Amino acid sequence: MDPAVGDWDGNGTTTIGAFDPATATWYLKNDNNPGAPSLTPFRYGAPGWIPVVGDWDGNGTTTIGVVDPTTMTWYLKNSNSPGAPDITPFQYGAPGWTPVAGDWDGNHTTTVGVVDPTTMLWYLRNSNAPGAPDYTPFSYGSPHWQPLAGAWNGFRGGPRMSGAHLATAVPPAGSTTRCCSGWLRRVRRLTRTCRRRGRRRRMGRVIGKERRRRGRRWQQPQPRAMAGR
Repeated sequence: MDPAVGDWDGNGTTTIGAFDPATATWYLKNDNNPGAPSLTPFRYGAPGWIPVVGDWDGNGTTTIGVVDPTTMTWYLKNSNSPGAPDITPFQYGAPGWTPVAGDWDGNHTTTVGVVDPTTMLWYLRNSNAPGAPDYTPFSYGSPHWQPLAGAWNGFRGGPRMSGAHLATAVPPAGSTTRCCSGWLRRVRRLTRTCRRRGRRRRMGRVIGKERRRRGRRWQQPQPRAMAGR
């Protein structure tokens, strides 16, 4: 089984899932507890394909996708169900490369990327379509490490989430597990809620007020006995 995590129901909480590469069957849960999947298990993809997940249309819900590793063709869906892909299948990357996905430019939409495992060069795009990378390819990590993508530091200075950040993990000795793009899907609960309700400006004011309140709380006046010292 390959792990997959995402906000499958769009409620602002990232929950667990799994993908069986032998049968291309998805098992998704809307809570982080053991038990039966919340969604009826379904097949999407073909045996041996690589699972990817992301908010491909920017609506606040994580949905599924698969990549054919022999051709590096991406098949992305805007719903968690079987059927035809919602985005025209396209090729991006070279056979043997590792697919990754993230909100690289902070526009709340997940887009594609690939990593060459022999050189650990990252090739990231800001659209789900074929073409040249939108960022100059760069190296990060050592050969054959597993690439990860996520918003590691949360708000990063404000209510708007910027692009996903990168990380790598050393695979266990003898491991053959492949890395899929749903491993550490960024948690953006507050941003999604405010974006859906049109309250981004209000959220900024609330955050500013809370910061000022906390600042006053820690700046206590000195006791009278100490004031003259």
